[in-house]
Amino acid sequence: MAVRSPQDIYARQVSSSRGYPMWTPEPSSQLLSYRPEGLRIGDVGVVVPENGNFDIFFNLCLPKDHRFHQVTGVPEGFNPIELNDADIETIPNAEGAGQVLTGPSVTRVESDREPRNGQSGATGYKFNLSSNEGGILILPEGADRHDVRDPRPFFEQACRHAAAWYHFAEEHLGRIISHDAIYVITGIHKARSWSLAGYQNEQRSDDFSAQFIVGASEGGNMAAGYRWQTTRSMDWRIGPFDGLGIPNQAVLIRGFKIALRSAVQGVPQRWVSFHPSPPSLRSNRRDSGDSWLGNVWRGISRTIGVSNDGADRSAVLASRENVVRIEISRIPEILPVFHPSDVINQYILQREPSAKVAITRDSDWGSLLDKSLLKHEELLQDELLVKAVSERYNIVVRGGVAYLESKGGLDTCVATTGDATPTMQSVQLTHPESLSIVSESSYRCIDSTDSESTPAESLSANLQSIPSKFATGTGPASPESLRPIKIIVISDYICGFCYICDKILRDAIEACRGLPVRFDVEFRPFTLVDLSALPVANPNTVVYRNAYVTKKFGNEQAEMKLKAMNEFGVKAGLTLAEDSIVCGTIQAHRLSAKAYKDGGQVLQDKFNEFIFDACLAKMANISDEDVLVDAAVNTGLMNKEQATEFLRSTEYLDCVETMNEAAKAKGINGVPFVIIDGKWAVNGLQPKECFVQIFRKLSHLPTSTAPGTTKTEQGVEVQ
Repeated sequence: MAVRSPQDIYARQVSSSRGYPMWTPEPSSQLLSYRPEGLRIGDVGVVVPENGNFDIFFNLCLPKDHRFHQVTGVPEGFNPIELNDADIETIPNAEGAGQVLTGPSVTRVESDREPRNGQSGATGYKFNLSSNEGGILILPEGADRHDVRDPRPFFEQACRHAAAWYHFAEEHLGRIISHDAIYVITGIHKARSWSLAGYQNEQRSDDFSAQFIVGASEGGNMAAGYRWQTTRSMDWRIGPFDGLGIPNQAVLIRGFKIALRSAVQGVPQRWVSFHPSPPSLRSNRRDSGDSWLGNVWRGISRTIGVSNDGADRSAVLASRENVVRIEISRIPEILPVFHPSDVINQYILQREPSAKVAITRDSDWGSLLDKSLLKHEELLQDELLVKAVSERYNIVVRGGVAYLESKGGLDTCVATTGDATPTMQSVQLTHPESLSIVSESSYRCIDSTDSESTPAESLSANLQSIPSKFATGTGPASPESLRPIKIIVISDYICGFCYICDKILRDAIEACRGLPVRFDVEFRPFTLVDLSALPVANPNTVVYRNAYVTKKFGNEQAEMKLKAMNEFGVKAGLTLAEDSIVCGTIQAHRLSAKAYKDGGQVLQDKFNEFIFDACLAKMANISDEDVLVDAAVNTGLMNKEQATEFLRSTEYLDCVETMNEAAKAKGINGVPFVIIDGKWAVNGLQPKECFVQIFRKLSHLPTSTAPGTTKTEQGVEVQ
């Protein structure tokens, strides 16, 4: 009889916009090179149904000669993605100590801090559990969040090599996997300790209770200090038990899943594999006789030889080489584990017969949960999940690869950070040889030799042609011998990330004053907020950013974004107010355009700094005429009478609106977005070093392609 694994039940209940939960968070004991760090960004593999472990095939960010790859090998066409620390966004303690993640059938009652069994200060987490299925994840010491800033290079490789990766897994590694199983990790929650639980009982649906006790650990062995007490049996695990005390436990993963066309032909393939099951840390085995799932899983553990005793584990590992026969009849068939992306990939392949590969990102369904466009119970019902996806996404097919693309309105109100992905669809995602020192995730290069204008060039051309008086500044003259570098910053004043980017860019330029270059920086408009969505009918109504972001993205995502913004602001040397006013910015952008026309980048930069500070540090309403007049006067742009007359006119209004629309028409749906030299697009918040390295490299390159250049396979012309 086919049975459901704990990973399946647990994942159905605890999956959220934070990511996909792992029943086995600890690093594999068989991969010595992975034990200190645990799962990594760039890991490509599968979630093993039998034990909830992640079986790693290879890593997209490790070199071919890495000792892990020396054992496993790499697939055909393997080309590692170079990342540095700046390419990974890390949010320490993203989940605070004591954080509890549960499914809808679990209700946390209270925290009990009374001493228990002589353990002074021991904490108890009490839960009421309803329904016949549920899941719980407890993080006693919290968890750190790690995400690649730009997952598109990973996505691009998957589009090119999906079939080769499956062939590698099956033919080279000998895995027997379904053709919708491969997972690419681009984000991870890592913890020092954890406890998780899952329960299922089809015969009983009455409520029951559970309590998790947090006591003192012994030598880093969490199992010695933590324990569960329940009024009805359920399956649970506690870890780690290695005593290392480092955050290498992958409790949640994020990324995308890849499915081949063969995954929807005929009967779906089923897993049959023999990966060792994780050790069970239950202390109540004899008390769990009424757990249907527990009985099945203990049967599997006995078959494989798992024991709680350290000596027994060593004996099992030592004797594994001597196993000559496996009785499959003792292992019940394990059904495929739940993952929302599998349902979506099936839907994509069924809707698009021409597609050979489907790829679904966790953020595709996670964003729907985060914005309350999809309820958790709907996530578990294929028809309702597909309905929600079809209403808000289009299916795009390119080169035989199909994936989802937002119909709009999901990611246009907050700057792009973390795993959010702008959809500038036609931009080539290439890795330029001439700027290889800069991380691949920090920029995109547009091949300047195409016969047709490239997106960044056509965007720049469109913006500069409307009208010509706004296209060039009149900043301070520079010697003609210096190489000019034109920088276009597409931004909005109510965006905290844009303010931080503005400061980082100015710091980067200051750090490059010794280079033989001259900069022309132009700030161009982008409006993040649709005024029709704001309650502006009442002039006394003020909309605050924190409430606005929370309503749009949900509590969890909003808290993460706002926390990240404040932390990055501090690192950049800015003091941001705890909140700010959300308002229209067209009037401010008109003044900015006027500043650039009359005084070049110097005057525009002065005006921008004043407006950013007023909005995000002083909580001023920058749509208010008095505030804008004050900004114009204090920056020397105009006197009071001139500023008032300008704001009540329509001067520069068409220009600003047209440039704003042109940017959005080219697929820019998040800011900050920086275009350097008409061909380098830097999106999202990037560190100063990213810009400095680009400027240093560009200082040695000609302003235009010289004769005798050749085109590399990455699509860049070099001498």
